[in-house]
Amino acid sequence: MNNSNTQYHGVKNWQVFAYSAGNLASNVFLLLMMFVSYLAVGGYGIMTVAAGYIVTGSRIFDGITDPIVGFIVDKTDSKFGRYRPVMVIGWLVMAAAIFCMWFFCVGSGIVMFIALYVIYIIGYTLWNTGYNSARNVVTNEPKQRMMVGRISALYMLLFASVFSFYTSNYLIPKHAGINIPALQEMALTASIVSVICLVICVLSLGTKDKPEYYGSTTAEKVTFRDLFKLLKGNRNLQMMIAAAASDKLASSTSGNSAITTMVWGIIVGNYAFQGQLSLINLIPTILIMFIGTQSAIKKGNKNATIVYSWVSIVFSLVIVAMFVFGDPTQIGTSIVVTVIFIIVNILRAGGMQVTTSIIGPMCADIADYELYRTGKFVSGMVLSAYTFVDKMVSSLSSTLVGVVIAAIGYSTVMPQIGDASTPAILYTAMFLWMGVPILGWLCSVVAMKWYDLTPERMQEIQQVNNERKAAAKKA
Repeated sequence: MNNSNTQYHGVKNWQVFAYSAGNLASNVFLLLMMFVSYLAVGGYGIMTVAAGYIVTGSRIFDGITDPIVGFIVDKTDSKFGRYRPVMVIGWLVMAAAIFCMWFFCVGSGIVMFIALYVIYIIGYTLWNTGYNSARNVVTNEPKQRMMVGRISALYMLLFASVFSFYTSNYLIPKHAGINIPALQEMALTASIVSVICLVICVLSLGTKDKPEYYGSTTAEKVTFRDLFKLLKGNRNLQMMIAAAASDKLASSTSGNSAITTMVWGIIVGNYAFQGQLSLINLIPTILIMFIGTQSAIKKGNKNATIVYSWVSIVFSLVIVAMFVFGDPTQIGTSIVVTVIFIIVNILRAGGMQVTTSIIGPMCADIADYELYRTGKFVSGMVLSAYTFVDKMVSSLSSTLVGVVIAAIGYSTVMPQIGDASTPAILYTAMFLWMGVPILGWLCSVVAMKWYDLTPERMQEIQQVNNERKAAAKKA
């Protein structure tokens, strides 16, 4: 088959940048929720392990709602489109829950905390499913599709770096610790950024959230049973889920605020350097991410996932060696040790960002493959099938952190900056900070052996889909 004449539906460059901003609309809240254990313990009087169980249980509930919301999205067809109504409703629910949890209901006890957390999850699921499902209608042009993933990752890197610096060098010193006033100011900042991103993203979808872009090529109606057929019959989805879900468990665990506090506030003894490090890493990490995603455009997502998973594994092991066999307190004080650590950490973080930025384009490719395979356009179900398993796995992170740190003495309080460093804290932090991610990347390498959506394969799939859509329109 000659694939050179494959027709793609792209968008203007401003729409790519504007749509990609939507990734921040929910992820700024996700960064905020990294501190939810501190809110639960300090603001609602919940025990550390209990807080971990609540977060885990809520994530499981979150995963259960995903297939339901995915089905609703794929059945939606309003005068405002399929995706924008779900996104706006989801954001409003999410923001309302955040404000109640962080401001209006502090001190209301465990039942109120759980109720608000559940409401937040419902809003997050609506937004996330609507936003990420819309990726398929924004563009199916390979370079633009990867550009969306790349720019989304870039925005997240920029904000996460600024947020980390803002938290460690401004917010915590201002409020003398991670306490309720600090958490409330953090929530207000996150909400302002989020609403700006919401408006920009929704505006970008004005020309693309239309039936001609999200229609199926078969007259068969989408039913909930299609979700089970999808999970059973789409091998590429299965392999992507295995790779991405294991990585998510790793990133959720290593990025937990308690682990950050243990590593930088206790072991290294220089919490402020953690915020400075994120800014130092920013430009080099972006460059590595651009190189990696460019490689994904040329050689495919599979190849890039394998290569950069190994990059992340190797340099994570080097960091563990520096902490276990070296003197981590020299990081940030000794020029030689600091420079070596910064270089190694940049390479590790760059590899991690490449594998993260590839997930979105993979989901979009798999949705197009499912259209090719069954004739049904079910981008919502594809995304929710991934996020369902992803959240079931990643929900373990809060419980894992809570149980492990409770075992070394943090059962009623969270780790605090300035606590005494012990071997137990060192080895626990290394396992959760670097060990769990290494296991996740190894799972990704194994899973990619059975993923076959190469650039050549996707070009063939797009051409066949275009031909079938044209035939369905004439019928």
